[in-house]
Amino acid sequence: MYIAIVADNVADRKQLERLMDRTNDTIKDIIDQLYVDSFGNIESATMAPMKYNLFILDFTMDPADYEKMILALKDHGACGLVSVCRPDGKKLEIENTHPELWHIDKPIKQGDLDTLVTEAYGYVNSHTTAKLEIRTKEETHYIDPQSVYYARFDGSVNSVLVEDGTIYEHYGDFNDLCETLMLTGEFVVPKKNIIVNKIYIVNSNRLSVTLFNGEKINRLF
Repeated sequence: MYIAIVADNVADRKQLERLMDRTNDTIKDIIDQLYVDSFGNIESATMAPMKYNLFILDFTMDPADYEKMILALKDHGACGLVSVCRPDGKKLEIENTHPELWHIDKPIKQGDLDTLVTEAYGYVNSHTTAKLEIRTKEETHYIDPQSVYYARFDGSVNSVLVEDGTIYEHYGDFNDLCETLMLTGEFVVPKKNIIVNKIYIVNSNRLSVTLFNGEKINRLF
């Protein structure tokens, strides 16, 4: 499990790191290993946020940083849970506008942190679907795999069509793309250069696959 600690106060950050080390030992029978990174600002924490299953935020200098952090995580395609640290156990204003946030009370107790991490681990395993990374010439996009209509390889570039009609030219490996999509259990490969979301198939036989827009994919060539 990958966890990011984001705290603007050095002492708070170091204390949370120490507690997390103990949590790692306490719950090792449940979670083999915790991989924890610690950051002092939003910019550092959002350089590559996709891998984290849980973000623990503790901003004491500027409460507005909570909103900035949440927006930055969304912009960068992060799909991990976010927990805020409540000073003196008091509900934060950010929780009124973001009811999906988890929380932990300060001062942080070892048992509470153990519980937070364990429950987050269980939730992530049962609810979270990893985003699909699409690398175009201009930028990298992170999209929900379920939104993909189909992906096709034409010999030089992969075309990925999503449900809103956008076509991305993906410059990553087609086989890697297929492996990621197949993990959802919702995709089939009617021929070696195309992978299709099953919910968009209206007819299928040994010769061809017909999509809901009328497009027919010949299995033989």
